[in-house]
Amino acid sequence: MAGLTLNDRLDSVETKAAQEGTVTEVTVTAPLAVATGTTTPALSIDAASTTVPGYMSAADKTKLDGIATGATAPAAVTTSVNGLMIAADKVKLDAISGVPSYGGCYEFNETGSAITLSANNTWYRWITGAAGSVKGTGYITWDDTAAPTGKRLVVGGPGAGLYLVTCAYSAVSNIATDIDAAIYINATRQENCRVDQAFPASALYQSATITGLITLAADNTVSLWFNASQNTATLTVRHVNLTLVRVA
Repeated sequence: MAGLTLNDRLDSVETKAAQEGTVTEVTVTAPLAVATGTTTPALSIDAASTTVPGYMSAADKTKLDGIATGATAPAAVTTSVNGLMIAADKVKLDAISGVPSYGGCYEFNETGSAITLSANNTWYRWITGAAGSVKGTGYITWDDTAAPTGKRLVVGGPGAGLYLVTCAYSAVSNIATDIDAAIYINATRQENCRVDQAFPASALYQSATITGLITLAADNTVSLWFNASQNTATLTVRHVNLTLVRVA
């Protein structure tokens, strides 16, 4: 470098800033994020979620440490095996409207309560003066007033819906005759809740059960009625059990 002056030599030396360069733009890819991505960038990263990658949080690390080595997630539930609920089943479950469990049962036991079936093919409500007991919860009550109302279950306003009715009883007739028994809603006989049974002239009690589905509106009443195929039959009834269970 002979013949160069000191100024020539200084002019040929690059400054440190020129050697290092200047940041003009910073870009990143997820899960990193950048704010002010020019000369003063600020980098950040969020905690991971179920749909977005990120850093592991302390809570997630605690959960991970609590999982045994080699553990696997349960399979989807089936009708016979417990497991995870699949989305389609959750949609079905959410579409089912809740049905309150309204029900009531009247249980009556005594030596015998006579009912006179004094006209052929005429229906008579079962009436007794003996005390019984009401069991169950919900909006079913028992109307125990005197004749002609007689014994009947009463459905309260909020209890309207579809019910399974079951009535079991024992009875004996003073003459040989066919006895029809049926469930009535108010004053209307329910033909799907009716049973016909031949009774001999015997002192032995016979049992029968009536069952079926009935639709009840607010304040409907449910009662047991009898009909004889011959006049002046006297039917002695005992052990009556009348049950209503709401199914929809």
